[in-house]
Amino acid sequence: MHGEEAAWQASGFEPEEERRARAKLLVIHQTVQALWNASAPIRTTELTRVNGTELFLGLVRRILRECDLLILLGRRWDFRWRREAAMAPLGGLVTTLLRLKGIPMTAEELADLLAPYRQQPTAELVEKIASFLRTRLGQTSFITSDGRFGLMEWLPQVEGLEVAEAKEAEFWQRTEFADWLIAQTPDEADALRAAIGLLDAAAMPLTYRELLFALWAKGKGQRELIPLLEELLRLSSLRWLAMGYCVTEAGWARALQLLAEQSQALQASAQQRVRHLDLDRLLQSPPSPKGAVGAFEPRGCRRVGGMAEGATRSRAVGAPCGASVGSVAVRP
Repeated sequence: MHGEEAAWQASGFEPEEERRARAKLLVIHQTVQALWNASAPIRTTELTRVNGTELFLGLVRRILRECDLLILLGRRWDFRWRREAAMAPLGGLVTTLLRLKGIPMTAEELADLLAPYRQQPTAELVEKIASFLRTRLGQTSFITSDGRFGLMEWLPQVEGLEVAEAKEAEFWQRTEFADWLIAQTPDEADALRAAIGLLDAAAMPLTYRELLFALWAKGKGQRELIPLLEELLRLSSLRWLAMGYCVTEAGWARALQLLAEQSQALQASAQQRVRHLDLDRLLQSPPSPKGAVGAFEPRGCRRVGGMAEGATRSRAVGAPCGASVGSVAVRP
């Protein structure tokens, strides 16, 4: 495995770097799930534990700040859409909800989420949401066989294209990543087995779009995308994450391991900066008046090693001319 990854690195794609970058999705997913279950914004301190692994507060805060779908209110996090729902266009809210949920939903399910914030009857919202999504089928949305709506952004746009053309269109300036995904996809007639094999080999979350593209390309363009996604969504062996990502248990465990490593490194760096800051403050602080050296020196004295020479003979021989040296307290 290491030899293969070294070869991919030479081609311009580094799998491990991609895994590290995507590990943050676990924090975002957990936060999104917590907010669905909460009636009020949540403190960062309540979001630092992922599957029993405690993460550094600074890392969690940094990850959440990078997510445009979340907003920080004081010291608490909430969905941005909740703050804008009363006045925002309905279509934008619907697409945001689908993106956050990461799975196809019915118009009724979407209306239940929006009703408390739109001050509209649920039945009226259901009608408007269904109308919006149905009039944009093939552009913004698609519909499953059981009447749920998903986002077209979850599907690779490959209709009428050869594999090479689709790869250029879907992975603009990242074709090495596309080649790597295809190479990790097993030669399986069963697309579901191939999907699990790819996700295990990737060892990181993949978007539906990436996963479906690799399966379509490996199948030489012969696989129907929406029915395939419906079948994938029924697999209990996969984890479905916010924003249209999925991962196997093995991929989740690897992402959590990388997340813990990032947390430890950032925490160690933060502690080192604090120690340096404390030392700088100590060095820049004025000396204590009680412990000042040489607070008084008789005229004509010359200090040598903290002692004064040339003092009057009335002083005891060897007695210090100046004040004694006080101790300096150093912060731990």
